[in-house]
Amino acid sequence: MGTTSEHSPELIAEIYRSRHPAYADCVVAILNDVGGGLVQRGTGTLVRIGAHSFLVTASHVVVRGEYDTEPLILYVVGKSELSVPLLGKALVSHQEGGADDDPADIAVIDLAPETIKGLGDCVYLRQTDIVAGDDLAEDYYFFTGFPTAWSQTDGEAGMGLGLLTYCTQLYKGPTSSFGGYRHDWHMLLKRGGALRVTLEPAEMPAQLNGISGCSIWRSYFTAAYGEGQARVVAVQTGTFQRQSVLKATRWSLVVKVIVDSFPDLKPSLALALPC
Repeated sequence: MGTTSEHSPELIAEIYRSRHPAYADCVVAILNDVGGGLVQRGTGTLVRIGAHSFLVTASHVVVRGEYDTEPLILYVVGKSELSVPLLGKALVSHQEGGADDDPADIAVIDLAPETIKGLGDCVYLRQTDIVAGDDLAEDYYFFTGFPTAWSQTDGEAGMGLGLLTYCTQLYKGPTSSFGGYRHDWHMLLKRGGALRVTLEPAEMPAQLNGISGCSIWRSYFTAAYGEGQARVVAVQTGTFQRQSVLKATRWSLVVKVIVDSFPDLKPSLALALPC
């Protein structure tokens, strides 16, 4: 299997047929309201398990300093008029006060009723859209996020936010210099070719700041299962080698964060584990 840059647009489009029918509709940008102006912080994915509606992202996106108290805002792609305050209980993968030293870097927000109502008819992934214990074998992987290089957030919420769809493959090079990397917790991806969500070619941003917290999808293209077969397997949480290698935390760590707070959801989350 070659790199995505070696493949024709037709093959890339065929790979993207594996996406969830509402692939981009479960993705939200996370913005910081800093007294009249908006600063983009990252990307998150809406997930519903049982009666709980969650936002899954990286903890460094939503965990802030004690003096950073301005509200966070969710912006929904394709609905430029829709910006919703992020309210709810934050569940994180680190001990209190330890976000800076947390290799997992996972946050799950148990959304408050006000936020769920504000999000309206947004799409929530279900546990059947997720594989928490995937073997992460050779395949095509992709994600959708909001790079700050494509975003202009001056003024109205969501103004100028650009959605990047990015298709790539596993990184298999040396990892001895990758601080905080754990093979059993993380997966590594190469910086690949960029495609907008419409499949139109787009120049890859020089910096990928702003995509933190987005979901990593495995296409299962090599298995040829058919349309809509892709599943979420990880959450993008960092980069190495000047952003040429992307780090993602496996969804098994997300499951642990949720079950630690909601043990009653363990049977439902069992559907996200491999058979």
